Amino acid sequence: MTKNMSGGDMKFVLKAALAISIALGSITTPASSNEVDSRGGARTVVVPLAPGGAGDKLGRMLAQRLTEETGRTYIVDNKPGAGGNIAAAHVAKAKNDGSTLLLTTGGMLTLNPHIYKNIAFDPIKDFTHIAKWVDSPNILFVRTETPVNNFDQFMTWAKSGPQPLKYGSAGIGSSQHLAAELFQTRTGVEFLHVPYRGGTPAVQDLVSGLLDFSFSTTAGLAMMNAGRLKPLVVTSTKRLSMLPDIPTIAESGYPGFDASAWYGVVGPAGMSDAEVAIVQRAVEKLARDEKLAAALEAEALIVDYRDPAAFKQYVQQELDSWGA
Repeated sequence: MTKNMSGGDMKFVLKAALAISIALGSITTPASSNEVDSRGGARTVVVPLAPGGAGDKLGRMLAQRLTEETGRTYIVDNKPGAGGNIAAAHVAKAKNDGSTLLLTTGGMLTLNPHIYKNIAFDPIKDFTHIAKWVDSPNILFVRTETPVNNFDQFMTWAKSGPQPLKYGSAGIGSSQHLAAELFQTRTGVEFLHVPYRGGTPAVQDLVSGLLDFSFSTTAGLAMMNAGRLKPLVVTSTKRLSMLPDIPTIAESGYPGFDASAWYGVVGPAGMSDAEVAIVQRAVEKLARDEKLAAALEAEALIVDYRDPAAFKQYVQQELDSWGA
């Protein structure tokens, strides 16, 4: 997640996330032996989220493009849980021959090291940073039948109830979690966090009435298009072109608010230049595809391609910023 808040806000958000992770007994160890892929020489794109959400779709796009480009078969291996730490630790310890890649979220590499204790990987030393791909602003959704239709009405609702509103996220340290923590910090309104093993299950429970609201992108938009959810505000600094009438939180009374996530591709440390080039070219072609970029933007995914050197520098800067 892009860091754009005051030092006090940032430390408050990190402390809140840390407290929750400790209370829930967060998992930070690699996947157990019975979870490790047993398909021999199959090449995998590990996705740290449950099937159906934005990250899963991006992982499948990458696997398909790599299969087309190389003639090798790449498959998606979903390893949700622990804010992405299970997936990251699995890839960090994999062979560095290019057969195992990770579609990483920003939070996994830049937030988790500050939130979780005894994390099982180093976000810089244990990975080959291949490419940054897209940014992903979050959207605040409520059910269609919820009697609030704009941000002001939502805030009145949130402040007036006897109990905090419940929201779901893709897990502790996910972009949705940190967006909500920042939202809570800036507004002074308390919310109750319910972490899931991916954004799609959280949205499903929002639709079913088990949650009051949720920050989401792809899964939420699908339910919006189905008439089950409605958007109220977005977490980026600018309005989204596919939701031009939905304001930002920044323009709704909280200047500077920005809680956008991002996705990139890494592999185990020590990958050869030749293997890196294969994956980098695939991501770059996806990023330069104008039709695909337009389709991604329709799902609130904004292309922001960076090559290996620029991507590694970006990760280091974000990591340092969150730890400041």
